[in-house]
Amino acid sequence: MPDLDYRSAYQPPRARGSDPWTSDAAIEELIKSGGHKRQLDTVLHAVKRHTTFNAPLTARELAKRAGIDRYVLSRRLPDLKEAGLVVQDAKRRCAECGRACTTWRLRQEEPTQRKLY
Repeated sequence: MPDLDYRSAYQPPRARGSDPWTSDAAIEELIKSGGHKRQLDTVLHAVKRHTTFNAPLTARELAKRAGIDRYVLSRRLPDLKEAGLVVQDAKRRCAECGRACTTWRLRQEEPTQRKLY
């Protein structure tokens, strides 16, 4: 899988201030080990492969089609949005859980991308 092409500085997210210190430690280790970047690459590849402008998917639907843990998708999709690579689309009833969920798709126009690493 090719590396992502980010063009400007991007700081990976840290845990929320209200999270326990273990969350800070976990994200630091994920970044240090390269796991964060691998997850971003995997999720972006899945969005490119399984969504279109007219057919965005929820995180659960994308997880099922791509064989990726839904929680990984739910954490990395906002990172890719921040980097200008994906966008949130309309909310609709998810085929997997039956609830109203946000859909995601690849950004169509040439984005102003941020460099993640």
